[in-house]
Amino acid sequence: MKKIKEIINFYRCISRKRLILTLIGGLILSFPIIINIYTPVIIGKIIDNLSNQTLNINNIYLLIGLFALNIILDYIGNKIYLYNKYKAADEMRNYIFEKTFSIPIKEFNRNGAAYYSTLIREQLNNAFAVLDYSFIQNILLTVRMIFIMGIVFLWSKIIFIVFLLNGVAVYLFSKNMNKLTRPYIEKGMNEVRKINSFLNESFNNIIQVLSGNFVKKLSREYQEKNKITTDYFLKSEYIRVKLNILLSEIPEAFTKVFIIVYSAYLVLKGNMEIGQIWVLLTYYSYIKQPFEFFRYFSKAFLEGDVTINEINKFYSKTKENKGKDKKYMELLSEDNFYTLKNVNYKINGRKILKNINIVFPKNKIIGIVGLSGEGKSTLINILLGFEKEYEGEIYLNRKDIRNLTHEEIFNELDYYEQNVKIFNKSLKENIILGREWNKKRYEEIVEKLKLKHLENRKLGSNGEFISGGEKHRIQLARIMYSNKKYVILDEPLTNLDAINEKELLDILNEHLKDKSAIIISHKFNIIDICDLIAVIENSKITSFDAHENLLKKNDLYKKLRDIAVNFENRSKINQ
Repeated sequence: MKKIKEIINFYRCISRKRLILTLIGGLILSFPIIINIYTPVIIGKIIDNLSNQTLNINNIYLLIGLFALNIILDYIGNKIYLYNKYKAADEMRNYIFEKTFSIPIKEFNRNGAAYYSTLIREQLNNAFAVLDYSFIQNILLTVRMIFIMGIVFLWSKIIFIVFLLNGVAVYLFSKNMNKLTRPYIEKGMNEVRKINSFLNESFNNIIQVLSGNFVKKLSREYQEKNKITTDYFLKSEYIRVKLNILLSEIPEAFTKVFIIVYSAYLVLKGNMEIGQIWVLLTYYSYIKQPFEFFRYFSKAFLEGDVTINEINKFYSKTKENKGKDKKYMELLSEDNFYTLKNVNYKINGRKILKNINIVFPKNKIIGIVGLSGEGKSTLINILLGFEKEYEGEIYLNRKDIRNLTHEEIFNELDYYEQNVKIFNKSLKENIILGREWNKKRYEEIVEKLKLKHLENRKLGSNGEFISGGEKHRIQLARIMYSNKKYVILDEPLTNLDAINEKELLDILNEHLKDKSAIIISHKFNIIDICDLIAVIENSKITSFDAHENLLKKNDLYKKLRDIAVNFENRSKINQ
């Protein structure tokens, strides 16, 4: 009962139109089973006539008509069934792809990008196997087939030859199937590999996707890639259907009619018993059963069952992450960027953040400094909504971040990630991401950041064709192009030489002048552009003030600054 419920829940995720059409196609394909209930009746009448040494030709015509109807229904059913089954799978993939960006970041990082890529591109196919109408078919062992062929040989050499010709038809089917469908399957599989690469890149760059409003553009690109892949596989399937009709169903229909007609001739001559006709027909149906598919079915059903359960869990996670309360907190000041009240955070019982109470005002650049391991990165993850298992209250622009989705948070702010992520796309696509196109703004930024030489070419997987400095220029170009009011920067401008760092820092400082920003950095030349600085010590914010005041009253800040300045001076001398 539980499995049935899981399958029903899975079906609810599919477009109703696609599901209904897929089931209609399956019913049309299965309808010959109903028709074939009448086939033995006709054969019985023919046998009875033969017993009386007569033959009603109308029964032969009716039998041929039923076989023709089976073939027509098989072709029509396959066209409807295959098209809508593949399209239903595409709709599910597209939906899961877009909704993956709504998975809680912590959950996403726990499973890894490859997990969701596999779910979409590989395991989802297994789940859709439960829609396959062919699962009711049985297996016939090769030994039994050989045994039956031996009996047929003893009864009639001519019918044995006809059976053998059916085997040749199966061989030709297999040979031509491989020859005619292989190019499409190879192209389709090649597209699948490209899509897997695309998925990994998209999910590995999830922060930039969210920050740059890139989800819809990537979704459109993903749908186009899916369409190309689906077209290849559909062409392959249509060839299979035609070959199946030509080299399997038509020979089968001919053989059955031949058995009746030729056996009738032998019965009339007294060379065969009437009952042998029915036995021959039954044996022939045994020989034709696709027993190999049974092995595939056993494996596919198991994998499909596991995948259905996983997809159902996937949907519950995306629903849990939806925003619950969008009301503004009217009691909070409009002048505040972030407001933190009694915030505590633990990992395995160890307090990483303790009793954080602070307000970050708007239109100020806020710096956060402290020793490594004091919770700076954890605080940023909480402010970005990546980590929601904290105690206390946090408000972004008067909204409780617990009730905001990732997309809603990134609609408010830009994020400069410590490890700059680059897409294997053009410079233009890497900068604008999914945002509205503004040619003038783009050209001004590219010119200012000296990136024009990177235009009109792809930048390589995660930027393997560009330098570390160029990556930082692109990241800076992104937040300049987006131009949002709120910005969070996690260790910006790392691993740069003094000249490039100074140049980019001046540009960054100019960009942040009318913004509300938070910067985490160990480099005090970057912290120097901040209006206010929060010092984290022993997992608490011990001071929050301007640079001049901190030098006088916070020993840790003064010590960190002195060490950092001495180190930076030595680095500049070495350079």
